[in-house]
Amino acid sequence: MIAKLPGARSDGRGRSFKALIDYILHDKNRARTARRVAWAEPVNCGLGGNLRRAWYEMMLTWENRAALKRAAGIPLTGRDNERPVLHLTLSWHPGERPDRREMMDAALSALDWLDLGEHQAIVAAHNDEPHPHVHIAVNTVHPVTGLTANLYQSKKALSAWALNWEENHGGIIVAARAANRPGAFHRSQVATGPSQASAEPMPEHDHPAVHAANDNSASIAAPAPALRTRFRAAVLAFAILTPWLSALARLASFRPAQPQAPHRPRSTQAPIEGHRSRSPSPPLRALPVRLPPP
Repeated sequence: MIAKLPGARSDGRGRSFKALIDYILHDKNRARTARRVAWAEPVNCGLGGNLRRAWYEMMLTWENRAALKRAAGIPLTGRDNERPVLHLTLSWHPGERPDRREMMDAALSALDWLDLGEHQAIVAAHNDEPHPHVHIAVNTVHPVTGLTANLYQSKKALSAWALNWEENHGGIIVAARAANRPGAFHRSQVATGPSQASAEPMPEHDHPAVHAANDNSASIAAPAPALRTRFRAAVLAFAILTPWLSALARLASFRPAQPQAPHRPRSTQAPIEGHRSRSPSPPLRALPVRLPPP
C-alpha cells in the first residue's frame, strides 16, 4: 500500500474543489469522458447521487465556516483556511486485486486515521494504471463545527496508516517503510509526542494543534518571511528609484530659454531749451547731367 499527498507542495492541499473533483471523475487533460473511472462514491455529501455537483456542497461548507463556528459556539479567532481542498491517493501493489468494497474500506480507514471521517469527501477508483488505486478529494472544513482539520505531519500519519493496513491485510509489501517503523505514530500523538500517547487525550476543541490551525492572529501579527522579504525589497527599490525618477521628470520637462534682443528704453526726458534737434536730411534728388556736344 502506498499512500500519497499529491501536489506541487507535496501536502495535497489546494484551493478549487471543482478542479479536483472534475479531475478524479474524468479522464486526464480536462477531458469530459470518464473511461478511466471504475467507480466513485460520496462520503458525507453528494445529495441526490449527483457526484459532479458535490464540489458545490463542499464549497458552501467552506464559505459558511464562520457561521458554522458561531452556531457551534466556537470562537471565530483562528487562521483562515485559504486552501480547504485535500487530495489523497491510495495505491495497491500491481499484483493485488482488491475489490470495490476493500478499496472503499481502505479509503474510509485512511480518513478516520487522519481524523477526517466526518468530513465531506469523494472517493474515485481509476483503472488507467497497472496498479489499482483510488483518489480521495476531502474538504478540510468540518461540515458541522466549521473547524479546519489538523493536518500537521499528515505524510507521516499516512505512512503509519499504510503500514498498519498492510499488517492487517496480507502482510508487509513495502519493506523500507516497515524498517523505518512509523507504525507507532497516530494523529492523536500530534503536539503531544509518542512518549505521551498513552496519556488521556484532551478535548478536540482545546487541542493546541487545532488552535494553531485555526489561529488568525499569528498570520496577522507576523507575516510570512517570504512576504516580509518582498515588502522590504519593494520599499528599498522605491527609496532608491524615487530621486532618479524625479530627476528624469525634471529633465524631460526642461525647455531652454529663447534669446531676446536687447531692450532699449525710450527716453522720457524733456528737451533742453535752446537745443536744436537734428532734423532728418532731405531725400537726395537726381541732378541733370549735361553731355558735351558731338
